[in-house]
Amino acid sequence: MRLTRRAFIRAAAGTAFTLALGRLASAQAPVMSDWPMFRRDLLHTGRATKTSKIIAPKERWNAFTRGLVESSAAVGDVDGDGILEVVVGSYDGNLYAYHGRTGALKWRYETKNWVYSSPAIADADGDGRLEVAIGSQDKSFALLDGRTGRPKWAFLTEDGILSSPAIADVDGDGKSEVIVGSERVYAFDGRTGNVKWKFLPEFPARSSPAVADIDGDGKAEVVIGSLDGRLYALDGRTGTAKWAFHTNGPVESSPAIGDLNGDGLVEVVVGSSKRGVFCLDG
Repeated sequence: MRLTRRAFIRAAAGTAFTLALGRLASAQAPVMSDWPMFRRDLLHTGRATKTSKIIAPKERWNAFTRGLVESSAAVGDVDGDGILEVVVGSYDGNLYAYHGRTGALKWRYETKNWVYSSPAIADADGDGRLEVAIGSQDKSFALLDGRTGRPKWAFLTEDGILSSPAIADVDGDGKSEVIVGSERVYAFDGRTGNVKWKFLPEFPARSSPAVADIDGDGKAEVVIGSLDGRLYALDGRTGTAKWAFHTNGPVESSPAIGDLNGDGLVEVVVGSSKRGVFCLDG
């Protein structure tokens, strides 16, 4: 019998978030990490640049939450102490920041519904410190101070947020925007939280945005799927659609971008609920 997410949540008393660790090539923790967001980077490559020797995994630590953990963890030195933290959401409605070496709780940010979205870590407001961006099924989206977990700004959308945010300068002004999907696709000013642009698909965008110059014009596009069955490429400056590709099935999959055939140009890969996997080029 297949359980819905809500039924599965009720059936589960809690979840342990576990870290199994091997020896990294570099013993010194960087100020920023190699995995600051969902699927590692703005292209969603999911590829690490470091190696390890995890042959027979041993548990380093685990942290018990009061709900399932489907959020993907992000790793970064969010409080500036020189030690990496692990930041992850839970169906208990909280976002947690754990000490990367010990698993001790550094801070907790509480929302009013489950946190499926995966956090993004970056200096979003240009103050020289790291912030954490996160959405919740309670329709709220927030940028948190990485040192304390307290909101620097917050915004209430019109739908629950399953999308995982991206932080990048998408409009070319030299400052970061925070991009996330909900009933609309939003681009927020990283410093103020003001909406710089928003795009309205026919149905909500639960896909997570990827950011790249996919058409060779030297400017960033935001690529994101929607439950209306389309994959959209949005102009990073205005949020208007440059193109939309119809898959004939809801797109909850998040796009990945890379040069798959070695021709020096990137392709976009995305999954659809009814029609499998699509690889798109120009």
